[in-house]
Amino acid sequence: MTTAPPYRYAMGNQPGNPRQMGPPQAGPPLDGHEYWFLIPGPNNRMILSLESGLEPDVTWAMKHLLHATASERFLLGKYPALVPALIRYPEWFLEHADEEDGSTWCPNPEFTTNRRFALNSLLIIKNLSMSEENAAILARMERIRTLVFDIMEKCQRPTDSTLEFLLGAIDIFRYTITKWPASPVPEKTKVLVDIVGRSNDRAIMISGWSALHNLLDTFTNVTHVTPESSALNAAIRVLPLHFDQPLSTAALDYILAHVSNPALAKAFLHHPEMPQALKLLTYQLIFDQQKVLEYVKVTVAQPSKTEIAQNNAIGPLELKKEVLDELSALPEPDRVTQWMQRAFEAVPHAEITQVDFWNLYRTAFTSYGPDTMLPATDLIKLVTNVFPSAMPMVSQGANGKPSKFIIKGLERRRAVAEGRTKCHWDRWKCPEPAFETATALYRHVKTHVNSTTVQCLWGSCTHISASPKLFHRHLLTHLPLDLAGPRHPGQVDDVLVPPNSHVDPGVPTARPVPPGPAHIVNYPKATTDPPAGSFSALLIMRILYRTSFVQAEVVLKTDGDHFGFPGIEQPLIEGDTEVAMEDLGYDTLEGQRKGKAAFKGIGGMLSGVIIHDAAIAAWIDEMLDSIKALPLSQ
Repeated sequence: MTTAPPYRYAMGNQPGNPRQMGPPQAGPPLDGHEYWFLIPGPNNRMILSLESGLEPDVTWAMKHLLHATASERFLLGKYPALVPALIRYPEWFLEHADEEDGSTWCPNPEFTTNRRFALNSLLIIKNLSMSEENAAILARMERIRTLVFDIMEKCQRPTDSTLEFLLGAIDIFRYTITKWPASPVPEKTKVLVDIVGRSNDRAIMISGWSALHNLLDTFTNVTHVTPESSALNAAIRVLPLHFDQPLSTAALDYILAHVSNPALAKAFLHHPEMPQALKLLTYQLIFDQQKVLEYVKVTVAQPSKTEIAQNNAIGPLELKKEVLDELSALPEPDRVTQWMQRAFEAVPHAEITQVDFWNLYRTAFTSYGPDTMLPATDLIKLVTNVFPSAMPMVSQGANGKPSKFIIKGLERRRAVAEGRTKCHWDRWKCPEPAFETATALYRHVKTHVNSTTVQCLWGSCTHISASPKLFHRHLLTHLPLDLAGPRHPGQVDDVLVPPNSHVDPGVPTARPVPPGPAHIVNYPKATTDPPAGSFSALLIMRILYRTSFVQAEVVLKTDGDHFGFPGIEQPLIEGDTEVAMEDLGYDTLEGQRKGKAAFKGIGGMLSGVIIHDAAIAAWIDEMLDSIKALPLSQ
């Protein structure tokens, strides 16, 4: 009997094998990083295709290179012949760009093909430069550095056919300038400054400002830009475009790199657009903070305490013996239910400890026989049946105090003061006994006064009213509260007073002034840090503030008697081609005066800026304090 070979050896239909095998399984998807394309060495397929000059082969090689260089996995150091093979296409286009402008006739196919190859080559080189390791290799190539400046020089005023070509060159300069072995000469970088200053293309402006930002951060030379360069003016013009974050961020980063140089910062104070730039920077902070603000509500109230008002109870209610005798005849739990209803009342924010509640029950009914009393647990359980709003619970102690078992929402009833309906007129000399109702007392008191009475003779009160009408209102303060008729269910008998005061229930006119009503304060609060553009704007303002308000300190310079001061940049020696920081020729005092005047103009806007970070918020407070300290004539 013939057996089929193992599956791993099957390659479809085997001769003489009655069993048909399925189609081979597909391999991994092709992603442009296949090994046979990326074998380093002089025989690399893509490099050989580029050097062949044949249009299909070059197109195939550039297609795969565009895909392979889009990630940092492609290392240029393994392919030393790649850049020379690519760079000849941009060089050819740079030489023949004027031959076919396409304004009148359609360009010939050869020119179109080479232009496409040149643009693809620049895009591949740009992709390579976005990796730091590859950027370091490209920055050391003299041919790359020359090509970048030749393109900028040739395409200073780009057309439709050269705009993308120029953008590719600026991008390469942007990513490689931080790795250049030496600073470019100012005459060549001035071309880039002019291109960015007069361009209205968004991509050119973003890439150009980023390139100049990297240039100024890498080579801190004043000569690369002037105090009033066209690139700086263009960056100030786009500051109102807060909604375009990439454009405004690039402009802010360039302005920050510009004013980070002390000499250029001093010169910026003399710029005619400096006051408007400060206002726009402040508005940038206000615009960005709206994305991270939330409004917090806080209740602000004065401390207070509750005191018993006039004619209210002066102590807890103690049931009389006759009432307890009546209750003792009832069986449990009817007895305790009636006792709770007569001795307690439901108060929302009141509380009583369970131990005190049990002691009150035991004191009231122990003399009638302890055997008839309920256990403490059953007594506590009945509280919720009698008062549904009351709740036995455990109160957690604050500040290290132990927890306690309480009944929340329950309070002892208050005893009514004796003689509340007794007339105290004529300094307690009125012989009439206590009246049954407050209304009867009111009718009686009216017999003591007439239409001209203004002096009060109630008890020890010596009040004298300005008119009989006002005296009648004062007299009502001595009478029981039920004269005013039925009260609203939400009205309480207590009064709020300051915590350190005391209220005499018998002298209502001597009460202290009650605390004011609670106020709800609604204020904005930053929940997180603002976008990066706000930090750039704030750093620019910080540098200009320090330049305007803080006097330059005198530090030791290197001479025959001193070794200099660490961290202080020394002036350039005479004969250097670069301009020293002290040689820009601007009046420092006049610049500080203009800077202080500009900051004074934004004081109101700056006070509305809210920053989440406390250290950065302190910068704003420092600026506001300095602005407030300025004289009015400043």
